[in-house]
Amino acid sequence: NIYPDDERAILDAVNYIADQGHQRIGFIEGRPEFEATIARRRGIEIGCAANHLVLVDDAVKVGDFSPAAGKKLMAEILQLPAATRPTCVICANDDMALGAMRACYERGIKVPDDISIMGFDNVAYARLSTPSLTTINNPIQEMASAGIKRLISIIDNPHQERLSMVMTPALVIRESIGQQN
Repeated sequence: NIYPDDERAILDAVNYIADQGHQRIGFIEGRPEFEATIARRRGIEIGCAANHLVLVDDAVKVGDFSPAAGKKLMAEILQLPAATRPTCVICANDDMALGAMRACYERGIKVPDDISIMGFDNVAYARLSTPSLTTINNPIQEMASAGIKRLISIIDNPHQERLSMVMTPALVIRESIGQQN
């Protein structure tokens, strides 16, 4: 097993968001049966508690990793009163984050001036959005390389002990997270 440390990555992201002055956080999570969703939710909860941030219950939504879900769920979040609405919404992947940004655009809400949005995965088009998307880069190439090396090793010696390897994703700071006063 070779997998990213999603919990650590989200915790780093929440720490960054807190450093930018955000106090209320929303989360558009992925499918609840996915291990990545569980780890990312746990990271947000730990990060919010450690930084004394509010995870706004009405702004925690379950999506399906699609841009359409991000757009629909962000529209629901934007219906919350401005005084209780999150100042930053973390999305479980970049597709939902871009859908969320579209929902903001259609309602005249400026990212990051009025609300900040963060994604996860660092897909190629995240840097092309306006504003460019702050996200978390999964080390896919490194994970694939390590997996291929491990597979070749198992082929050469099939009686090897099972191995798990955790790789650390990295925060990619771009333009979609604004500073709060």
